[in-house]
This record gives sequence, structure tokens and C-alpha cells, in this order.
Amino acid sequence: MLTPAFTVSQDEDYIIVVLKCPYVRSQDVEFFIDQTEFKFAIRPYYLKLTFPCAIIEDGRETASYDIGAGEMTIKLPKMNAGEHFPDLDLLSTLVSARQPQQLQAPKKVGIQMLEDSDDESDEEMDSDLVPDWDEPTQLLDQPSLTGSHYGFNNQYSGDGSHVRSLLSDILDVKDIDTSTPSSRRNSRLEVEDSRFDEDYYMQVFADYMDDQIICHLVSRESEYSKIWKQMRYANTNLVDELQRLELDQSTSPTLSTDSNADGTLVNMMASTSLREHPTASLPTPAPSPDRDVKKVDPVESSIVFTPSEQEVMRNLPKKPYLIEDSKQLYLGLVDILYAYCLDSRITEGEHTRESAILIGKLSSSFSCFEVFTTAQEVLTACYRRSLIFPLHRNFALSVAAHRDVTILLNIGKRAILKVLISLKLMMDHDDRAYMLCRLWVDDYAVWVQSCSDHVLASLASKLGSIQIEKGDLGWNLEAYERLALESEEGFDEEADEFEAEE
Repeated sequence: MLTPAFTVSQDEDYIIVVLKCPYVRSQDVEFFIDQTEFKFAIRPYYLKLTFPCAIIEDGRETASYDIGAGEMTIKLPKMNAGEHFPDLDLLSTLVSARQPQQLQAPKKVGIQMLEDSDDESDEEMDSDLVPDWDEPTQLLDQPSLTGSHYGFNNQYSGDGSHVRSLLSDILDVKDIDTSTPSSRRNSRLEVEDSRFDEDYYMQVFADYMDDQIICHLVSRESEYSKIWKQMRYANTNLVDELQRLELDQSTSPTLSTDSNADGTLVNMMASTSLREHPTASLPTPAPSPDRDVKKVDPVESSIVFTPSEQEVMRNLPKKPYLIEDSKQLYLGLVDILYAYCLDSRITEGEHTRESAILIGKLSSSFSCFEVFTTAQEVLTACYRRSLIFPLHRNFALSVAAHRDVTILLNIGKRAILKVLISLKLMMDHDDRAYMLCRLWVDDYAVWVQSCSDHVLASLASKLGSIQIEKGDLGWNLEAYERLALESEEGFDEEADEFEAEE
């Protein structure tokens, strides 16, 4: 059976599913509704969706077929009219069985399983559990009994020689099948120390003061920075609206007078720092009987997926994930996003044919199968590699990419998903890098749709509080910079003397 292309939207009373299924007999369509589950079948197509809230089969459901467009539109009644169904644009979460569930396990940050669960409140609470981004974990220095593992969630093993042959332009790991997390880190540090070119760094630094290209790249405002500003502005208006509603509640007898609930909410909203928390995580008040206050989500209105991006989501793997350490996945995500953001800043958003290779080399996860345990570790590695592999190697550019990653995390999973889809489309068409999609990007694109924006906001706040110093990178950059400036001054003096003699 084929999975049809589909989109999902909603109004106050219905969930609207539009399916692309040309050349079918509309009278043969069958669909099934049960609580949150929807099944659709018509030869040769089959689709099963699981919604975050309940739908009902009460006679109001309808199906219509547009022969010219080859599209079938099905309207599914909401069990609770007016209820907002979140994340309908994240198609992989609808195709998957359920949102991920967090379970506690000894000596692990948590186990996360994408499967059916009856306890939705526990699931939501556990998915918002924030790891300690500063607590390091000791890396294994001996291979496990099942061999060396790598890739997303360490779920791949074996075939090391084949993987290395496919990623020969990217990988720095020599022997994948016998390597350990500890040996990979040591190997990464050795490669970085040997590849750092102090002469090139000094040349770029000396030119930076007068190089308008570098200055332009550093000061350039990214696409997602503009979206983040729009979201902050929308949230400011939302806080003002909540304060106005609080005033109305104190003067209108038709509104609820529960001052404890609404007063606390407004105070919390007013004191919320928009710089440190994403707008998607801000609460909205429950509507009163006489006022229809719709739930506002600036992220959903600001981030819209194109038809090609929706197609990528529909074709992502449909499989369960047993997540043993979600903290490592979040930190690995930072590493990947940093590589993408730096390349995007260098190319001014117009990725080149070499972008897939550069991103692969910049990311320690991609090139070294590195596993990070703290936020400081991952940022330090990102900064180090940003001064080794790109054409433009400047500490100010490294800081700018750091800021871009923080903005992406603040916006939330939709912005991150768009980045991962862009990365997938880029690497899928590069025979030197497509294996990275199989090992990392595809799984990350599925997993991030079920991530908690609250956890992402916490990670953004942590990254925003970390300031990487030049001395943290281990290369005595400040001494090289002083030497570069002295050499530049000496060259200028010689040039002046030569002109005076003439």
C-alpha cells in the first residue's frame, strides 16, 4: 500500500485532512475514527494518523473528492468543539503512534520511547524534564559487549569500513568498529591540534580589521533572527492583552473573579524574560464563558512548512526510538546546528556545493562520532573546528554562529526541523555526505518533532550564559593576534619609509 501525500489543518469544529490520491474511485473510500486515531484506505493508498486530541464519529464527518486535482478532503469533527490541536504541521508526529514518553532508568538520564501510552499527564511531565547541562558524564574507554556503536542514539554498529569508505572526505575516525567514545574524543583533539594553522589564523585576523567581507558576515542578520524578533514582539502584545483581561475581570461581573489563578498568571507573564524563554512555552489563560480568547502560538504562525518540506516529513522513517540518554541527543543537536549556522552565515544563506562537506567537517558528531556530556564541551568543540576548516576563520564569526544556535533553540522545534530538512536535502544530493542522513539527520528530524520546547528553551538559556574565551580553545590565540598586529604595524612602517625615500 502507498502512503498518500497529505496535509492537516483545523477550524473551530473540524480537523481537515487533504489527501493527494489521483485516479481512484471515490465511492470505494473507507475511513475509521476512534478517539485520537484516524485510518484511511482506498486502493492503493493507506494512511493512519494519531492526533494529539480526540475526534468523534457522530454523523458530521464528510468526505469530498476533487477529480481534477486528484484530492480528497475529509472533515473530522472534534470531540470538544473549539479545542486547539497542537503540532498538526509536524507530520511525523501524526504518523507515529504517539508522542514520546519519558521513563526513568538507573544510571541513565532517561528512556524515551515513541509508543502508545495511557498516562498522558505523566508523559507530558517527563518529556519536559530538563537535564543538568553542566554535569559531565564519564565516557567509556572500553568497547561494550555488543561492539562499537555510533550514529543517532548510538543505534548503529558494524560495517565500519563501509561507512568510512562512503564518508572518506568527512570522517576523522580511523577504526570505527573498535573505537570508543573516549578514544574518539582523544582522536578528535589530536586531529584538531594538528590541523590548526596559526599562520592562516593570523593572516585572517590581520585582515579582519579592514576586511569588509568578514565584517559583513559577522553583522549579517539571519532569517531566524528576524523571526525571533517578530515572536518577541507578538509576545509583548500577548502580555499586554492578558493585563487588559485582568483589568476587565476586576470590573466586569460576567468574568471569572478567581484572582489567585489569573493574577498569578499575569504576573508570571509580565516577569517572563523573552530573551531566555521561547514564546511557544508561554501559557495562555483559559477562556471565560463570555469571552473567546483563542490560544496564540506565534511559532506556528511564523514557521510555515513548504510543500517540499512536508513531503520530506512524510518520507521520514516511521519507527520507534528507545532513547536512553536524551541529554546527549540535545547536545549533539547543538553541534549539528552550529555547523549549519556557521556555513549559512559564511555563505549568507546560499549554501554551496561544498556546504555538505564543510558542515560534515565542522560537526564533531558527523566527522568524529563524538558524544558530548556538557554544554561547555560541545561549544568548545564547535569553536575549535570553526577555526580550522572554513575559508573564513575568525573568532567573531564563531561567536555569531553561537548566537544563531541560541536563537534557533529559542524559537523551538519547528525552526530546528526546517534546518534539519534543509540539511537533509543538501546531503541527500551529495554522494560524499548522504550517509550522514542515514546515520544522523533522518532520525534527528523525526525525534526533534517530539522534543519539548521547554527543554530547548532551557538549553538555549544555558548556551546564552556560556561565554567561550579564546584561552579555552588551547591554542593561545591572543598571542597569535598580538603577533599578527605587530607584523602588520611593522609592514606599515616599512611601507611608509619606502614611500618617504622615493
